[in-house]
Order: sequence, then C-alpha cells, then structure tokens
Amino acid sequence: MRFVRLTLSRPPDDRHPVQTFVETSNAVDRERNLGVADLPGEHWAHLSHVEGDIAAFREVLARADTVESFDLTSVMEGSFFAYVVYRMRPIDEAFLEAFDDHGVVVVMPVEVGRGGSTFTLVGPDDALGSLVETFEDEMVVDVRRVGEFDHWHAPLAGRLTGRQREAVEAALALGYYAVPREASLDSVAESLDCAPGTASTLLRRAERVVMEAAVGD
Repeated sequence: MRFVRLTLSRPPDDRHPVQTFVETSNAVDRERNLGVADLPGEHWAHLSHVEGDIAAFREVLARADTVESFDLTSVMEGSFFAYVVYRMRPIDEAFLEAFDDHGVVVVMPVEVGRGGSTFTLVGPDDALGSLVETFEDEMVVDVRRVGEFDHWHAPLAGRLTGRQREAVEAALALGYYAVPREASLDSVAESLDCAPGTASTLLRRAERVVMEAAVGD
C-alpha cells in the first residue's frame, strides 16, 4: 500500500474559526488532532493535543457558535488536551466525505500549524492521486512525501514537539546531518535564533524520539 504526506491549506472562508485561530495566532504553536467520533444530530467529537495558551484557546472555543461543548485538561505548562464537540458545518462534512469517497485512510495524528493541516494518507496509488487532484481544485496542496507505507510512519508522526521539529528541519536544510557535515551546531542555533546549547538539546531530544521509535519503544 502507498502513502502520501501532504499539507492542506483551506481558503480562509472555509476554515472553522478554531482552525483559523490555530493557524494564525501566536498563542498556539501547534495542534495535533488525535481522533474524531461521529455523534448523533450531525455533531462530532474532536480530541487534540495543543501546544499553546490554554486560556486563549478556551476563549476562542467559547465564542465559536458551532462549538457545543468542550473540556480542556492541562498536562504541563504550555500544553493541554482538548475534547471539543462541534456542530458539523456542511462544508466540513463535504471535506471529510472526500476521504471516504476515495477510499483513503487518514493516519492520526493530523498536525495543524502555521502552514495548514498536515495529513498522512494511506491507500492505493490511484485513490491517493485522485484525492490530491480533488483537493488541488479547492485549496493549496503541498505534497511532502510519497512512498510505500510501513509501520514506521505512524509511530513517528507527531511525536516531536513543534520546536524540536523546527530544529530538525533547520539542521537538515543547513546540512548538519550531511556526510560529511556541511553546517555546525552554531549555524543551526543561529537559524533558530537560540543558544547553541539550546539547539543541541532540541536536536538530541528529537533524535532520541526517532531512535526509540526505530527500536520499537
């Protein structure tokens, strides 16, 4: 079976107010959608892990007219779980039905950040291709990676914090992991606008996450 990892950026008018807040506000670094459930009466429950300001997130939920109820649980400073019950908008229902219509499976978590929502999708090549074409007619699509799906993709998805991912992306772009190495830790730190010690800690913690997944933690 095949997979595609892509980022979708929906037109501003199509986004839910909460999604707009997550994608544009400095109060939230990243949201990871962990799962959804269909509820009676065209409602759905949504569980996510959010890195950001819990008070600001609570205020946005309280103002959104399609949010029926919510429960926020802080797990550490700047990090919390959100269980939210939404009233389904027709445009959201149509978006979700596109995955079912093409027989494509969404691998959780789905990551929401500044660039949009990043999905890992699994299915036959033709189904993935036709779904991407459908989305390209309606929104901005950035295909990150395509390949043969195996169990490594799901355990690794979303395990890095937003800052760890940023550090790894900077290190890769600069050539820190090239052989031979093309960039120093100081260069990575400069790109991240932090001290070399901070950059080192971010990279080492990210590397540990990857290594633990590789040996089947």
